[in-house]
Order: sequence, then structure tokens, then C-alpha cells
Amino acid sequence: LNILPTLKDNSVDFCITDPPYNIGQKGNNKLTKMGDKIVENSKAFGWDYMDNYFEWVESWMTQLHRVVKHSAFIFFDLNEIGKLKEIGEKVGFYAKTFFCIVKNNPLPHFCKNGYRSGFELGILFLKDKKNSKFNFLKQDEMINVKNYTIGNKLTKHPTEKPIEVIKHLVRVMSDEGDCGLD
Repeated sequence: LNILPTLKDNSVDFCITDPPYNIGQKGNNKLTKMGDKIVENSKAFGWDYMDNYFEWVESWMTQLHRVVKHSAFIFFDLNEIGKLKEIGEKVGFYAKTFFCIVKNNPLPHFCKNGYRSGFELGILFLKDKKNSKFNFLKQDEMINVKNYTIGNKLTKHPTEKPIEVIKHLVRVMSDEGDCGLD
């Protein structure tokens, strides 16, 4: 995020990103698994909290709109996805479509006081509604819901996305030789 202001206008073709979801607030009584222990989100993700979260989102989305030529795909907290759409449109993006990835094997719900989190959402934003790149693939590939099975992680990211989904998004959003940003 620190490099966005240093990039030139329209210097990257597209962006796919999964920013922090602001889930590390103390006292929210949400639990997660950390190693073999169940801990509060604030212990596992204390780095993922800021008081002025949506101001921060608007600041980097403003910069993102400036640097991308065509499109940006952003995964976001499903409880706040509407706010992301609102901010994206405020800074000049066109929200083309929502995209859902469904977990075939969602994690257990440790508090047992609500539904298990079985899906994640993102939005495909276009910089220009009429002139932004969008590669329509085969009909059966262009459904905005993809299933996946949570497996061994490649990173420490708490909501690591499946590589197949990322590859699909790259194919839709870019051509060979295009420059992408995360």
C-alpha cells in the first residue's frame, strides 16, 4: 500500500487484492484457530485493526483508481462488502459484478452461536464501464461462483485464496504481457 502513491497514473493494467478485513479488534468475542489452539481474533490478528478503517480503504482505493488502466478485483469482508462497493463507486470505479468463492469444507464455528463461514466475496471494479478490458471466457467458466476445498496453505495469510480462482481472474482481467498489481 505504501507503493501506490509512487506509481504513475494508469501504470498497471489490473489489480487483484485481498486487503486486511479489520478483524483484529479486541473484545469482539470472535474466535479462530491458531496452530492447535483456539484464540480470540485479536490475539491471532491484532495487526488487522485500525480505528479509521474505511477512511484507510478510501485512501488506497483512490490511489488504486489512479494507477490501474482497466480493472481491480477486491476480496473483502462479507459483512462489509456493501461499504466496499459504495467506496469504490465514490472514488470513480464501476462495480461490474460480485464474485463468490464457496468453501467445500469451511472451518468449524468455535462459539457455536451462528453459521459457519462457508463463502467469501469480492467485487470486480472497472475503471471505465464501456472501455475497460473484460475477457469473456467459455460460458461454463463465466459463472460468478467458484467452489474450492481448503487445503494446505502456501502463506500465513488468514484468508488465503485458491490459486485456481486467482488464475481465472487474471485470464478475465488481462491479456498476455499485461502488468498486474497485488
